[in-house]
Amino acid sequence: MRQQKGYLLGLGSNINPQQNTEKMVIALLQEFKALKLSRVLKIPPVGMNSHRDFLNTIVFVETDLSQRELKSFCNQIEINLGRDRDDPLSKTKDRPADIDI
Repeated sequence: MRQQKGYLLGLGSNINPQQNTEKMVIALLQEFKALKLSRVLKIPPVGMNSHRDFLNTIVFVETDLSQRELKSFCNQIEINLGRDRDDPLSKTKDRPADIDI
C-alpha cells in the first residue's frame, strides 16, 4: 500500500469561471475522500493579453497517487472542461480550467 502525501493544487478559470471552478472542485471530490478549499479570489490575468478576470483558489488533497499520476488526473479534468493542452499557446490563452500542482 502506497503512503499518502499531501498536495496543494492551484485552480484557475477565466472562461465561464464560476461554472468551471465548481466543475473542477466536483471532479476532485469524485476522486478524493476530502479536500480543503481556500477562499476563491477574482484576479486579473497576468502574462497574457486578456480582459477576462480569473477565479482562483487553492485546494489541499491527500492521496497515494504519485505526483505524475496526480498531474495526469488534473490534466484530464482540464481537457474534459475544454482546455486544448496540445495548443503551444495554451499558457497564454483564456482557459476554462487550469490546475497546477
